[in-house]
Amino acid sequence: MTRIGGVLRNAYDASPESLRRVAGSVVNTLPAGFVYGRAYRRTLELLHQTEDWSVEQHRNWQIEQLRSLLLMAGERVPYYRRLFRETSFDPASVTALEDIQGLPLLTREMVRDLGSQLIPEGTPPSAYRYQTTGGTSGRPLGFAIAHEASAAEWAFMTYQWARVGYRRGSRRVVVRGRAIRGREHGKLWEFDPATQALHFSSFDLNPANMDRMVAVMQRYRPEFLHAYPSSATILAGHLERRGLTLPSLKGLLLGSENFAPWQREYVERVFGVRAYTWYGHSEKCILAGECERDILYHPFAEYGVTELVAEDGIPITVQGRRGLLVGTSFINRQGSIFIRYLTDDTAEWDLQDCDCGRSGRRLKELRGRWTQESLVAADGSLIPMTAVNLHSRVYERMVRFRFLQEQPGVARLLFVPVADFGERDEHELAEELRVRLAGRVEVTMEPVTDLPLTVSGKYTFVDQRIDIGSLAGTVGEA
Repeated sequence: MTRIGGVLRNAYDASPESLRRVAGSVVNTLPAGFVYGRAYRRTLELLHQTEDWSVEQHRNWQIEQLRSLLLMAGERVPYYRRLFRETSFDPASVTALEDIQGLPLLTREMVRDLGSQLIPEGTPPSAYRYQTTGGTSGRPLGFAIAHEASAAEWAFMTYQWARVGYRRGSRRVVVRGRAIRGREHGKLWEFDPATQALHFSSFDLNPANMDRMVAVMQRYRPEFLHAYPSSATILAGHLERRGLTLPSLKGLLLGSENFAPWQREYVERVFGVRAYTWYGHSEKCILAGECERDILYHPFAEYGVTELVAEDGIPITVQGRRGLLVGTSFINRQGSIFIRYLTDDTAEWDLQDCDCGRSGRRLKELRGRWTQESLVAADGSLIPMTAVNLHSRVYERMVRFRFLQEQPGVARLLFVPVADFGERDEHELAEELRVRLAGRVEVTMEPVTDLPLTVSGKYTFVDQRIDIGSLAGTVGEA
C-alpha cells in the first residue's frame, strides 16, 4: 500500500469490530484502484497490457526497466555508485539482461552489512518500512520495503490468483500466523469485511478447536482457503477423520512454505479442488506463480529479473541443472535496492513452451528456505517455523538462534546474543514468543557462544529430537 493506505489500514485494524464492519462495507463499494492506491492500479494495468506479449517484447521491456534501475542506482545509491566506479560499469551501456552478469552477487551478509547504503539518497523515511526476515544463515536480515512495493505486490497476487477463479470480494478463509483478537476469551476467528476474509490462526489448529472452526467455515461458505501448506494439511486431516467437507470451496491458495508432492495429492483429494501455489520472498526480488494448466511456475517479468546460478556463481541457462535463484527487483525503488540478490532457494529451468500461451522460461522443482521445520505442541499438533518467523526487530538482537525440542510442548531456544544483549531484549523476545506460541509450547531461553551449521553449510532453525514421522498417522490433528 501507499504510506497513506498503510496508515489507514493500521487504524482500520485497530478499530472495534462494529466500526470495522461499517467501514469494510463502505470499502467494498469503492474501486480497488482507489482502495489500494496508484501503485496497485498501475501494476494491474501493466499486467493486463503485457499478458499477451511475446518473449522479445517482455525482454525489451525488461531491458529498459533494468537500465533505468541501474542508472538510478549509480546516481543515488551509495553502494552501487561505489561499485560501478570501482568496476568501471556503465549502466547506460546496458543493452541485454545478461550485461549485469558481470556484477557481483548481492548476498544476505552484504545486505546486512550495507544497511542504509542500499537505499536511494533523498528517499524520505515515510516512503518505506523496515522489515526483517530469517534465513538459512541463522541470522535475521533487515531491509527497507517501499509502501508502494507492497501495493504493487498485492496487484501481482490478485492477478495470479485469478488463474484459479479468485476475484475481489471472493469469500476467503485465511489460516496463517495471524494473532486473533479476543483469543484470550476463547475467540478463534476474526472477520475482515473489507477483504471478505475470515481469519483463523494456524496456532489454534488442534483437536479441541477444529470442530468449532470448521463449523464457522461451513456457515461462511468460503470460495477459497488461503493457508500455509502445513495448515491446509492439518485441516484436511481433521476433515477426513470427521467425515466433514467444505463444499463451497473453489480452490486452495497455499504459500510461504515448501509444498511437498504428497501434501498436494493429499489436500487436493480431501478438499476436492485445485491447490494453487506461488514462489516469492520478503525481499521482493522474484515472484513466480503456478500455471493453471500444470504445476510449473511462470516468473513475472514485470516484477524483476530472475536468474539461476550454480554454486560458483556461473549462470545456468539449460534444463536439468539445479541452481540458486538470483533476483533483481523492479518494484522496490523507494526501498533497499537489490540487484542480483542471491537467495537461499533453488530451482530448475523448464524451457518448453507452455500450453497456456504465456511466453518465457518457467521454473520447476522450487525449494524454499522454509522446509517446514516444526515445533510439536503439548497436544501433538505441529507449529511450523513459518508461523514463528516473526519478521521482528527483536531477532536482530541475536546473532543466531535455534529451537531444541525433546518432548512435546517444551522447547529450549538456544541463541547467540549480540554483545550488548540485555534484560530488555530478553523480555521483548519472551513476549514475542508468548504471543506467537499462545502457550502451546513452553520455551526457556539459553544464551550460547555458538550454534554450528550443518555439514553442507546450511542452517536449521529447529533441532527436533521428536520423531515427527511417528505422527504421520495423525496428519491433521494439529
